[in-house]
Amino acid sequence: MGGDFLAQDLVTSKMPAGQPTYLIRHVLHDWTDEIAVSILKRIREAMLADNPSANDARLLVCDMLLTAKSSSLVRTTSMQLLALNKGKTRT
Repeated sequence: MGGDFLAQDLVTSKMPAGQPTYLIRHVLHDWTDEIAVSILKRIREAMLADNPSANDARLLVCDMLLTAKSSSLVRTTSMQLLALNKGKTRT
C-alpha cells in the first residue's frame, strides 16, 4: 500500500497506520539528509499512529550503499544524485 511520506501531515499522506512492517525501497538515496530524516519521521509517525506503544513495528530499508568495493553503477548513480537533486548514496 502506498503513501506520500512527503505530505504535510499523516492524514494527507494516506500512509497506512499502525502496521507491523513498513518497507521503503530505493527512496532515501534520492534525498538530502534533511529530507531523508523527514521521511523517516513520517514513517515512524504512521507506525505509531494507531498504537503509540507499538515498539515492535519494523521498518525495512532496501537501498544502495556506497562502499570501497561498490560497483561503477553505484558510484555513477551517486554522482548523478549529487548533481541532480543533492541526494546521495550513503555509506
